[in-house]
Amino acid sequence: MKRYLLTLFVVFFPLILVAASAFAVTTETVDSIGDVGQHTSIALDTSGKAYISYYDVTNGDLRYTTNASGSWVATTVDNSGNVGQYTSIALDASGKAYISYYDVTNGDLKYATNNSGSWTATTVDSNLNVGQYTSIALDTSGKAHISYYDSTNGYLRYATNDSGLWVTTTIDYYVNVGQYTSLAVDKLSKVHISYYYYSDLAYTTNVSGTWTRTTVDSDEDVGQYSSIALDSSGKANISYYDAVNGDLKYVTNTSGSWVTTIMDNTGNVGQYTSIALDSSDMVHISYYDVTNGDLKHAANIAQPTPTPTATPTPTPTSCEDATAIEADPTSVTLQKKGSDTIIVTVTGVNGCQVKDKMVKATIDKDGRDVIRVTPQSIKTDSNGEAVFTVTAKNKTGNTTVKFKAKKTELETTVSVSVTE
Repeated sequence: MKRYLLTLFVVFFPLILVAASAFAVTTETVDSIGDVGQHTSIALDTSGKAYISYYDVTNGDLRYTTNASGSWVATTVDNSGNVGQYTSIALDASGKAYISYYDVTNGDLKYATNNSGSWTATTVDSNLNVGQYTSIALDTSGKAHISYYDSTNGYLRYATNDSGLWVTTTIDYYVNVGQYTSLAVDKLSKVHISYYYYSDLAYTTNVSGTWTRTTVDSDEDVGQYSSIALDSSGKANISYYDAVNGDLKYVTNTSGSWVTTIMDNTGNVGQYTSIALDSSDMVHISYYDVTNGDLKHAANIAQPTPTPTATPTPTPTSCEDATAIEADPTSVTLQKKGSDTIIVTVTGVNGCQVKDKMVKATIDKDGRDVIRVTPQSIKTDSNGEAVFTVTAKNKTGNTTVKFKAKKTELETTVSVSVTE
């Protein structure tokens, strides 16, 4: 996980509000010997002490530092050639470090650990040029799992020592896939990986016993700088960059189906993302604001619940059979890069609310260059409502969005105009 420290801001969604941080930000130099600090990755132990792996540009070495003793102590972990790019670090229960990284000299994936009391480096994969974009995580038994990129063939590869020996596997053979990998391991030691799939965001897991790939987002060029974290139920939460629109995006399957959200579209934002969930499964994402040269933070801890009107109305009884669908508003006018919320309500006889009905949004073919709608499909909530966000791109025009209740003939449309 490669991250950079700049200036901190806070962002809440779905309404993107940017404000100065309410807490003090402190910085300190932890290693200043030569040109050091690229390709950083950080992990914290149960006491909140930090452990950082990084690249020594001057000497071409893998470096490591920690403040576990109370002050920062830096160590050269590997100096055998030009090594240490694309580092990723994980800790076991006792605070021992495990680092995956790229050997530039030999084009290999390497792994180093101090679990024996001293640092030991191992070449995990030396098959042609492999090891860029590494991501490491430990399972409940302390075994390592690493995702990485095979740049010779353009494949996504995976390595683990859970059997006692290192075993490497190519898990996606499609041309030019596997960059920007991020790996997480669930409580059952099953692996979840997000990565850049040609020009899409892909997700693969071996939960079923075999590797299964899902294209999570294929809207133009998305998926760079992906970062994955699992919630308490083992569901995936992924942050990533939309390269065409310069947006920070987020996707999760916590509801049972994949739902995408534009977290921030103010300027060119979303590179170098890193995601984490707190004890309440609330999402926190750090990322880079290219336009302003800032570090930003996005969180859903203040996510409002949209309502169709400002005045509360009596709650109808719930029902299962849908007989009507309507959208509010029925027409939307946006400026370029602007967005608005559309609430689609599915009801039954006498206006009863239809819960858990899947509603799909479809944009006219000519309008796909003008707007996008997120999520592409979502189930109605307990009020029979499905909430969508329509966002204008950088092109003016008029189009129509159709909302259809699946397994019915019910549909409604919203006209959208994009102006300068």
